[in-house]
Amino acid sequence: MFKPTLRTVLLATVIAATGLSGLFSCKKDEDNTVSIKSATTGGKDLSGAIAATKVGLTSNVVVKFSKEIDVTTATAASVSITAAGITGSVLSTITAAGDSIVLNPKNDLLSGTKYTLSLAGTIKSKDGGTFNAKTFTFTTFGPANIVPPRAANQIAYYPFNGTFNDNTGAFTTSATVDAKFCVDRKGNLDASAEFNGTTTIIEIANGTNLITTSGTVSFWVKADTTLRKGLFVMGANFFKGHLFEIAGNGEWIKSGANFVSGVDNTTEDLFYNANGLYNTTGGWQGHTFKKSEVLKNVLPAKWAHVVHTYDAATKIRSLFINGELAMSSDFNLWPPNDSKLLVSAMRTQTAGDLSTTWAFGFGKARDASFWTDTDFGDYNKPGANHFKGDLDDVRFFNIAMTSAEAIELYNLEK
Repeated sequence: MFKPTLRTVLLATVIAATGLSGLFSCKKDEDNTVSIKSATTGGKDLSGAIAATKVGLTSNVVVKFSKEIDVTTATAASVSITAAGITGSVLSTITAAGDSIVLNPKNDLLSGTKYTLSLAGTIKSKDGGTFNAKTFTFTTFGPANIVPPRAANQIAYYPFNGTFNDNTGAFTTSATVDAKFCVDRKGNLDASAEFNGTTTIIEIANGTNLITTSGTVSFWVKADTTLRKGLFVMGANFFKGHLFEIAGNGEWIKSGANFVSGVDNTTEDLFYNANGLYNTTGGWQGHTFKKSEVLKNVLPAKWAHVVHTYDAATKIRSLFINGELAMSSDFNLWPPNDSKLLVSAMRTQTAGDLSTTWAFGFGKARDASFWTDTDFGDYNKPGANHFKGDLDDVRFFNIAMTSAEAIELYNLEK
């Protein structure tokens, strides 16, 4: 039989008095778990009782945990964002350090869209602690995103909803000068781009790649004609690339563009002055239609939707305003021996005084010296025809939309 010694009795007495008995207990410790301390994006709390709204389109998501995270468990499989109605996760860069995981979407999020942030149970703390899967929902800033016709052929999209970036990520804005956000056509704050008519310009360094063999450009514009001078809305290398211009009194709009013609180049304006004259009504033989209307009641100080298309296969250009065909032309109808009969692709010229940059707010980028010998074509001169007004939802496609598609796009966005 075991007989306790005096030393054993004294040790037992000390343990009981000091509460150290747990050190010698076989009782299991509490479960080793890790929890979320906070989840934020753009300063907005995602973990509140009410789902966050008006989240910025360029914001990172930062999740902080109660313990230091095992960085090997922070992967695209364990941390993701998905958009309602869209298959697959948002392409993102995921980094982990200390107690935080940061998810950085590679492209801007879609406006007015519900997103879900998912954190999988495979996340662990550095000391092996387990995590219970968690999801948070939030809605982004701005009007609801729409899926345009020919979405697979859309190569760039500038929604101007709190960001000047291309939503696809392929044509990133390289420079902005005095650009601001303003109210869009639906009353959403900071959801369109404002141009002051003197210095504002937004540039895309590889922007001449937006000029494709066949193509469509769609945009909403509200022109301010109070300065009474021509308005170069946007373009690259003026008419030697592609240019959109509105008259200082709002009575015409044109698309000036360069085309490959045999082994040479030729330029041509699709000039819409709304006089109703085309090949069968006393107008130019290359024009197949021109709507008659009072354009100055359509363009100045009002939001208008403009779509320009060119189909290299048929050689037909069309201009749509507010969901209606305004004008069309056919290069096949040019006079015999005219170089325009040989027209094929749209393409910018590449002379030394030109640029590879597209500009919003002027007809060329600042690094193109072409037309700097004129008052209206030199960005730095007081008389330059800077655009004054607002732009929104500028889309570029590498295919010519049909009439039905151009009208459908207007109805979706109006």
